[in-house]
Amino acid sequence: EWLSADFLSHGWSVKRLIRQLMTSTVYRQTSRVQNEGSTSPDSHSRDPRSADPSNRLLWQMPLRRLESEVIRDSVLATSGCLDFTIGGPPTNVEARNDGTVVVPENETATAKWRRSVYLLMRRSYHVNLMSVFDQPVMATNYSKRDASAVPLQSLTMLNDPFMLQQSRAFAERVSRLAGPSADRQILIAYQLSLSREPEADERTWCREMIDRQSQVYQATGRSPEESSQAVLVDLCHTLLNTSEFLYAH
Repeated sequence: EWLSADFLSHGWSVKRLIRQLMTSTVYRQTSRVQNEGSTSPDSHSRDPRSADPSNRLLWQMPLRRLESEVIRDSVLATSGCLDFTIGGPPTNVEARNDGTVVVPENETATAKWRRSVYLLMRRSYHVNLMSVFDQPVMATNYSKRDASAVPLQSLTMLNDPFMLQQSRAFAERVSRLAGPSADRQILIAYQLSLSREPEADERTWCREMIDRQSQVYQATGRSPEESSQAVLVDLCHTLLNTSEFLYAH
């Protein structure tokens, strides 16, 4: 009610209303708990989980998973493949004999990577990556999306050909930007996928993973160069599967 009155009293300025919303304390809340474990009587330093466990006062942004279309677009943007072309005919989808629904390979290179809003939506055929993440059913009207958490989502992110392909493209992009330095590759991969630099323990884990996996790949007869690129693909694939990538914080 206050926002409505404020909107009216300032000449119905949509620009001002958006600024009011986006600079508000509530809008800028994080999903990460602050002052964790503090027992100070000061209201600003108490653990908010004990003061308001149901988050009724909005001290914390509710954790929200990205929508199916946003997940696909985020993967494409991170790998550097996303096509930002506006308008035009939709991109076709193809139902295969194994039950999967994919964007066919005969689509042009740009059309294949267009934003998900341009994928052809048919009543019974949704691209697998998007259907497992609760893409709305076109045959019915429903005002609110479901937000399930099922094993098929993890299996799809790990094994779907689209995800494997985009992980390779992501790794190639990181390799171009970072060069051969493993530390630089870790930094660039985090910046592109999670929009932040890795923390110290994350750097350590990534270096250990790179060293361990390099030995595994070289034991199969791959050259050091091939092994380092394969390990980078694994690292990029792992980052695309993190909760931080799939959830709005």
